[in-house]
Amino acid sequence: MMRWGHQDPAAGQRRGCGAQGLWDMGGAWWHGGGDRARLGPRCPSGEVPTARRVTGPPPRWSPPAVPSLWCPQFSALALKLGLLCYGGQLVALGTISTGDLVTFLIYQMQFTEAVEVLLRYYPNMTKAVGSSEKIFEFLDQEEQVTPAGTLAPDVVRGHLQLEDVWFSYPEHQEPVLKGVSLELRPGEVLAVVAPPGAGKSTLVSLVLRLRPPGAGRVLLDGHPLPAYQHRNLRCQVAAVPQEPVLFSRSLHANIAYGPGTWSRAQVTVAARRAGAHAFVTRLPQGYDTEVGELGVQLSGGQRQAVAIARALVRDPRVLVLDEPTSALDTDSQLQVGGDTRVPFVTCPLGPWVPLAPSPGVPWVCL
Repeated sequence: MMRWGHQDPAAGQRRGCGAQGLWDMGGAWWHGGGDRARLGPRCPSGEVPTARRVTGPPPRWSPPAVPSLWCPQFSALALKLGLLCYGGQLVALGTISTGDLVTFLIYQMQFTEAVEVLLRYYPNMTKAVGSSEKIFEFLDQEEQVTPAGTLAPDVVRGHLQLEDVWFSYPEHQEPVLKGVSLELRPGEVLAVVAPPGAGKSTLVSLVLRLRPPGAGRVLLDGHPLPAYQHRNLRCQVAAVPQEPVLFSRSLHANIAYGPGTWSRAQVTVAARRAGAHAFVTRLPQGYDTEVGELGVQLSGGQRQAVAIARALVRDPRVLVLDEPTSALDTDSQLQVGGDTRVPFVTCPLGPWVPLAPSPGVPWVCL
C-alpha cells in the first residue's frame, strides 16, 4: 500500500488561520465584542486585511480574487481557439483531413475534462493523505497482548480476582500499580475511590485485557484472562470509558453497536435502565435520531447515558464503568443507581452515587 505524506505547509497554515478565525468570531459574538474582534495578528501577514473585518457587508468587488477566478477560463478558451486556428491551417494546407482535426479536438476536450476533475479533487486528496498517517500508525502497531486462548464458556459467574498485580508503562520506570490484590465475588459490593492519576483507568485496562500486567494475574471465574477467547471475553465483559465515543449514526444503532443483534424492545429496556429513554422520546425522531460525528448533537450527560445503555444492552456479567456518571445530573445518577447491575466501576475522589447490584452480580467502585 502506497503512503502519501506530503502536504503544503502554507495550506495547513491557512486552514489553521481560518479555524482560529471562526473560533474567535464565535467567542466575540458570545461576549458581545463582535465589532471589536481582531483576528489579523494570528494569521499569516498576507491574510491580515481579510481577517480583521468581522462585521459589515462584504465588498462588492475583490480585485485580488479576479485572477484566480477568470484566468483558468481564459486560458482554456485561448487554448481551444489556438488549436482550432492551427488545425484549420493544417487542413487548408492538406497536411491533415477535417476528420482528423475533429477527432483530435474531441479527444482534447475529454482529456481536459479529466484533468479538471483531478485538479478539483487534489486539495481534498492532500487533506486525506495527511490524515491517513494516523491510520497507518495504528495499523503498524504490534500486538502487545499474548494470543487469545480457547476458553469460551456460555455462562460466566463474574468472579473477578486480582492477585499481586504490578504494572508500569514503558515510558515510566515508576510502577503505576504496586501489588494490587482484590477479590470480587458475585453479589458483593466493593468500592475503591482514588484521586486522579492513581491508576484507576489502568486497572480498568487490565480487567479488559487491553494491557497485560507486568506481574501477577487477573482471573475471571478462576481462569486467567489470556485463557479466554477474545470474542467471548468481549461478550462477557462490557466497558464504558470516561469519554464515551458515539458514531455518526442513529441512537438505536449506537446503543445496539457491538457483538450481537438487538431489537428495538431490547434497546429501549437498556435505555430505560441507563436513564436515556426520557430524553430520547422527546426527540422528533426518537431512537432514529442521528447523533452526528462523536455525538455532537447530544450533551455530555446524554452521551454518557447512551454509552451506558450500549453496555447494558448486552447484559454482561462484568460491567466496567470508568467514572460513568460524571456528566449526568442528579436525577439521572439516581435512576442509573437504582436500576443498573454494575460489577466494576471507577469513580473519582469525592461524592459518588452507589449503583445497586442485582443478586448474583458483583460490582466495585474504583
